[in-house]
Amino acid sequence: MTARKSVEDTPPARMCPGTTGQALHRVAWKYGPSAPTGAALFSPAILFPEFYLDKTVKNVQNNIATKTHSQIYPNGIIQLILFYDLDTKAMSFHVIIKPTSKPKFYMLSMFPYPSGKLHMGHMRVYTISDTIAHFQRMRGMQVINPMGWDAFGLPAENAAIERNLHPESWTQSNIKCMRKQLDRLGLCFSWDRVDAGAEGSVFRTAVIVSQESLFGFISLELKKEVSWGCSVNVAVVSSAVTTGGHEPSSVISVQERMLANGTRASWKIRGKLANGPRTLLAKQIGKKKLRDRKIEELDPSLNEITTCLPDYYKWTQYLFIKLYEAGLAYQKEALVNWDPVDQTVLANEQVDEHGCSWRSGAKVEQKYLRQWFIKTTAYAKAMRDALADLPEWYGIKGMQAHWIGDCVGCHLDFTLKVDGQVTGEKLTGYTATPEAIYGTSHVAITPSHRLLRGHSALKEAFEKALVPGRDCLTPVRAVNMLTQQEVPVIILAKADFEGSLDSKIGIPCTSAEDTLVAQTLGLSYSEVIETSPDGTERLSGSAEFTGLSRQDAFLAVTEKARRNRVGGHVTSDKLKDWLISRQRYWGTPIPMVHCPACGPVPVPLDDLPVTLPSITSFTGKGGSPLASALEWVNCSCPRCKGAARRETDTMDTFVDSAWYYFRYTDPQNTHSPFHPALADYWMPVDLYVGGKEHAVMHLFYARFLSHFCHEQKMVKHREKVEVTWEKMSKSKHNGVEPEAAVELYGIDTVRLYLLFAAPPEKDILWDTKTDALPGVLRWQQRLWALATRFIEARTSGTVPRPLLLSDKEKAEARKLWEFKNSVVSQVTAHFTEDFSLNSAISHLMGLSSALSQASQRVVLHSPEFEDALCALVVMAAPMAPHVTSELWAGLALVPKKLCTHYAWDTGVLLQPWPAVDPQFLQQPDVVQMAVLINNKACGEILVPQHVARDQDKVHELVLQSELGVRLLQGRSIKKAFLSPRTALINFLVQD
Repeated sequence: MTARKSVEDTPPARMCPGTTGQALHRVAWKYGPSAPTGAALFSPAILFPEFYLDKTVKNVQNNIATKTHSQIYPNGIIQLILFYDLDTKAMSFHVIIKPTSKPKFYMLSMFPYPSGKLHMGHMRVYTISDTIAHFQRMRGMQVINPMGWDAFGLPAENAAIERNLHPESWTQSNIKCMRKQLDRLGLCFSWDRVDAGAEGSVFRTAVIVSQESLFGFISLELKKEVSWGCSVNVAVVSSAVTTGGHEPSSVISVQERMLANGTRASWKIRGKLANGPRTLLAKQIGKKKLRDRKIEELDPSLNEITTCLPDYYKWTQYLFIKLYEAGLAYQKEALVNWDPVDQTVLANEQVDEHGCSWRSGAKVEQKYLRQWFIKTTAYAKAMRDALADLPEWYGIKGMQAHWIGDCVGCHLDFTLKVDGQVTGEKLTGYTATPEAIYGTSHVAITPSHRLLRGHSALKEAFEKALVPGRDCLTPVRAVNMLTQQEVPVIILAKADFEGSLDSKIGIPCTSAEDTLVAQTLGLSYSEVIETSPDGTERLSGSAEFTGLSRQDAFLAVTEKARRNRVGGHVTSDKLKDWLISRQRYWGTPIPMVHCPACGPVPVPLDDLPVTLPSITSFTGKGGSPLASALEWVNCSCPRCKGAARRETDTMDTFVDSAWYYFRYTDPQNTHSPFHPALADYWMPVDLYVGGKEHAVMHLFYARFLSHFCHEQKMVKHREKVEVTWEKMSKSKHNGVEPEAAVELYGIDTVRLYLLFAAPPEKDILWDTKTDALPGVLRWQQRLWALATRFIEARTSGTVPRPLLLSDKEKAEARKLWEFKNSVVSQVTAHFTEDFSLNSAISHLMGLSSALSQASQRVVLHSPEFEDALCALVVMAAPMAPHVTSELWAGLALVPKKLCTHYAWDTGVLLQPWPAVDPQFLQQPDVVQMAVLINNKACGEILVPQHVARDQDKVHELVLQSELGVRLLQGRSIKKAFLSPRTALINFLVQD
């Protein structure tokens, strides 16, 4: 049929990326024998990106660009276009979380801080995760690709101070904005929306879509949302809900009512524009009413998590209490940055390069405050040892190992006495030889130790004993809580100990340095290690450990210390425990109560969450903002019921993000952080994509929480990520707004640029003048040209007959078959092994080039060309889903196809990933390589199959062969060209 074009039907002129400036009009695909030769093909995804970004029925009716569809597109294509979102986003719906016969794939990308604007760094991370998620679904995997918001933190509090806003209002507004951005950028995350409408309008209800329901092409059980009309009690097309949340009954024609769970209902858009899914099997899983508010003002999600919401941080508090009960959360004094003008604690990022406050400009002081810590050193050795069982993470294993250090010793706890009186103070010391603990002569501290600089009751005693520049014996005695030995505390002259230590246990029989100190200060000590005639070292004078070998004693001493909760966790001398206290409002409240009689007491689990009090004024001055909420602070002790005070510090936001990957597996659980069976099914994470700046601390804390949950029998997996961590480098010029780039170049062009410009571990400089952008534009144009040529050939009226091909044409088709299989193998390897998606695109570009050179009869009659073209489109789909979906819609309606192994009635993202043909794998391991000199055939040599595409290696093999020695030795080779597709190498020589 011929496209009808008139003034009112012609879409607005839009420049085609990569063209020289001519305005282009949209025209339809042409199918069937009656289609005119030379019918133009063009991508709505490139020409009209806004159509894919805004798909409400209202806009479809009013937008002149999309209005044209009903007049020039065949009904089948109209349906595919209007339900493109359903087609591509179908695979983003949250799968029913239950074990299935399909292997699972947990695709995790770092969730963003809701700053209000996505930048190119975000876009790069989420494009990679989106691409891999699509790929794994096409491989038949049960995929989860979740999204959420790392929503607590200092920036929101600073914004509240600067703009006179509440941090919650600022954060929720930004989340709403960024969620819309993610949707507009075509990123398919596993979040199912459940929107609440105003009274008398609509609910949005999640339903189960069975395999046969949705166009017959859904291969998984999926949750899909529809809107529920309150007044008429029928299903309403979700996209047809108006801004105010009302039922657009003039647009919707409902054939059956959906009255209860399990009721079958049909629905469609009124008129000839499109037909919706024929049947839905409804299962209502929840609804909410909201009076006097518009539908878009409340947008909770079935699978989205937001760390600042009580239903999330309740479980962060739960995990903190479990850590406290296990002896892994504790308080001690620690240095903080103190602004003497504003009288407040500053985060490191609030101190400028000159050591001044960001707000007052005052010189920042170091001050000791009592802070909460998590004992990450408890799992140091287990986490260090577990690295050996993990794959190489682009150097991240080395970074993790370096951060942890060599775990050769442990910390042990001491109580402190003065003049025989217990003071209530404790001291922890490190030793690399805990097996020799009964040989202790002293405990040493540095001159900068908190006991001298903080608010300790012993500060005066230590200061009197301190003589700068000398080792000093103090009147303070340390009682080992494991052995009950009492030894003196000394202050060493040197300012720093090895690693990050500020206290260590002196054991002269294992250290020459400790021996010298003990002798200089006249300290007594015992030799507790004896060497037998056979060279074995055993303990003596060590109570129940006497007679054990040093190795056995090391294990026994540390195990007893851990059992008695007085230390003993094997760790390094450089790893510190995790300081999590923040004197901030916008964070998870620490669920502890301070009682004068009972000391620190955890809030009962049944009373969680401890929610943030409502504070309307934020000045950024004074102590913790929570301390000013007196009604909230003053409470009863959960233990003795006496008067007590709540903890006014909040948690470091790293605590929130240290376990979010578990919550994604069971985000709606109201009884526990997650169900163990669901966590065990989905964990470990199979691929984690994030910035390399988080490769140490965030990943370390996440691994720690994972080890802790394993020890608590909450999960069976010890490690968070057991397969692959994809280290992302930063994208420079992150200030470039993705939406502006998409508006200018199209969604898929931006996606391909981000994937093609550099491998993930390398920086990207967003620069449209580089080769990457023109390269991906040319490639998309080549894809359209290939599809156009194929459709024109197959709709020309000539029936394709492979038997009509000559021997030469069959050989050409055979080369295409080999090339396709080689590319399938290489691209699959890049998607599963090294994640060099830029290399994968290069291989696909090579296949596109090879197909472009095919003769016309091969295009018409060869199943190999058809298969290679379809495989090319399918392999490009995860990276460029919009353009390939349009291409596939065109290819699907081509008559008399020769390939039957594709699901032609389903979208491209629902195709199975191409596999290497078994015959290709059974080919000989050598290739006959034709050798040309100055474009003249001179013979052939045998080349190993695995190097037949490597020009340097083929070049070398030719020169080493008898043919090369005879014809090329001594001649000046100007250049050589390798054509893997045709298996020839051409040498240009100067005679």
